[in-house]
Amino acid sequence: MTPSMPHAALLLTPAGPVSRWPTLDRAYLARFTLGNSALEKEVLGLFATQAPLYLQRLLEAETPEAWIEAAHTLRGAAAGLGIGHVAQLAAAAEGFDVLAVGEACDCTAAKAEVVAVLREAVEQALAAIRDLDGDAGCEKRP
Repeated sequence: MTPSMPHAALLLTPAGPVSRWPTLDRAYLARFTLGNSALEKEVLGLFATQAPLYLQRLLEAETPEAWIEAAHTLRGAAAGLGIGHVAQLAAAAEGFDVLAVGEACDCTAAKAEVVAVLREAVEQALAAIRDLDGDAGCEKRP
């Protein structure tokens, strides 16, 4: 009898409290863009456009290298902008070889589970990005 494989999404979750990873670290983003709000909007817009493509690349990965590259790209894009939750989950996905989980687990289902967790985190980040325009409490930067 083959032992049951843990769900891929559980393997994705890194150790430690998830709440310490910000959806969008505004202070980090301001440092990254030197307080230029137009640049903030531009780079966040690029992330909003590209992140769904990275998720699709994960779903379509047919080799461990393709999986790692897509996860690493998402991780870097998120980390560079202060989107910590996505970055941490993508880092965990990068180290999870979903294509070699063995016969006891369907690779397609494992990929879908991992991508679903990442997609939820990306959607939260995109909601935070959309909320930036409506954030009346923000100081206007020069």
